[in-house]
Amino acid sequence: DSLTLSQIEGMVQKGETGFLTDLSTLFKELPVIRVPAEEDILLRNGNYLTYPASVIASQSGQRPCEGDRVRMELSDGTLAGLYRISEIFPEGKRSIREEAVRVTAFKMFV
Repeated sequence: DSLTLSQIEGMVQKGETGFLTDLSTLFKELPVIRVPAEEDILLRNGNYLTYPASVIASQSGQRPCEGDRVRMELSDGTLAGLYRISEIFPEGKRSIREEAVRVTAFKMFV
């Protein structure tokens, strides 16, 4: 449902917040990658990151493709932003043992 600005202002003045939606709820259909604590700083700074493709495939049920979006969470579960798969590395390239994806910042929330 949509609300007008005057309706929102009235609700805020009454202390009502039921119309607000948590960001993680809005993007719950996207696969999520929760980074380990040592990568929190990289995520907060919007750096690109590389992960096994299986991390995404196990959640979505399909092979990831360039352009797909993923939710990125800090190690404590805080939604940090939305990233896009910018590159896919096939198995064996760059000495990796399985297919990997590079994710790049699209929209940051922290």
